[in-house]
Amino acid sequence: MRLPRFSALHLTLFLGASLAAAQSSTQNQPHPQPGATWTVVLGGQVGQYTARETDSDGDSAGTTTIGGRALTSFVIHMDDRLRLQVGDKSGSWLCDVPAAGLQPGTRDLTGQAKINLRNQKRTSPVGTCRISTRALPARAAVPWSAVSSNLNWEMDTPEGVIAVRWPKLGQLGIWGKAPVSTLTDASASGQVLPFTDKNGLVIGMLRGSSKANYRFCTVGQDGQNEQGYLTGRYVDSTSEGTPKDIGACALRPATNPVPVGVSSVPTWPLQLSQNQVWEMGLPQGTFVGLTGNEKTADGTLTGGWLGPQLGSLEITRFDVATPNQGVLFLHRTDQDDLLACRVMQSVDFALGIRRDQFEGPGIFIDQKVKGDAISLKSGGQVEPIGECWVRRLETPLVTEALRF
Repeated sequence: MRLPRFSALHLTLFLGASLAAAQSSTQNQPHPQPGATWTVVLGGQVGQYTARETDSDGDSAGTTTIGGRALTSFVIHMDDRLRLQVGDKSGSWLCDVPAAGLQPGTRDLTGQAKINLRNQKRTSPVGTCRISTRALPARAAVPWSAVSSNLNWEMDTPEGVIAVRWPKLGQLGIWGKAPVSTLTDASASGQVLPFTDKNGLVIGMLRGSSKANYRFCTVGQDGQNEQGYLTGRYVDSTSEGTPKDIGACALRPATNPVPVGVSSVPTWPLQLSQNQVWEMGLPQGTFVGLTGNEKTADGTLTGGWLGPQLGSLEITRFDVATPNQGVLFLHRTDQDDLLACRVMQSVDFALGIRRDQFEGPGIFIDQKVKGDAISLKSGGQVEPIGECWVRRLETPLVTEALRF
């Protein structure tokens, strides 16, 4: 059976009347010609829109590859905005760029992200989104030889993106806030000393005037990645006590434009706020979600999920101020079916034994908070479906534009 073919406008109307808007030629708006590739940032993730054709309404139809899936997409030209619509049969993620941001020649666009689930007939804001009208450049693998030959780096850490610059290994350089192009002696936050030992590369960053207050990114030769960065561990070292592992670090040449999401080591109670990116692992697959700029009257954070299935996001605390307090991470479909990961401070370690999962060494390995997976079909009963995990991702893609 052949399915009817819809134009971008027809699909927009089908997904909900609130999405409809008058079309116009709006010649100032950029338009991807068939075969063109744009880079997009939705939900804290980088994706690629590839245009297939221009439809009868003058809009572009194509595919966006993001979150491990290839999703049907449109670039829709409206009187008051340009819209990127990325979706499946259950609904769409939208990136609306207002007309004021559509000046001739503009290549980097910033808009408002929204998620629309078909049967809920409403849109929910999900933070900022970005579109670049050019393809993301290919990232070459970083050979180990680049450690000594490259002098300018950017580093993703649980404390944000850091720019580092040094004259050569074994000599003092400077570090400060990224991007590295703005790093000068006047704007640097401290000194950096890079050196190699038998295990790999060590980057020591002096924080302030105290000679005993350092952060280290330690990168082994086995931390090379074909996607253009090196990975290691981020360690806090002071003159008092044992050095503390506080998460992962990822080092990339400063010309490599895409920051790598790095997880921080979680602590209890979980720190929840707006504009956060979370991963959630369920038996159904791995979802990545972004909390938006809004929350409900009871403090529940809302947003959207990308992954095996689009869905709205809710994160809420339960049994607050009791020994049984925990956090629910909810994925809601357009049919009001729920998937959830329920996490608590303690987990079952053995038969009849529960332990604090935040005090064991396992939390430093993958930064995953373990929990119980739950399924609730609309109108049905709560059903346990196995184990789950969540972890927060640290990525400047939520607040910073792509640099390339």
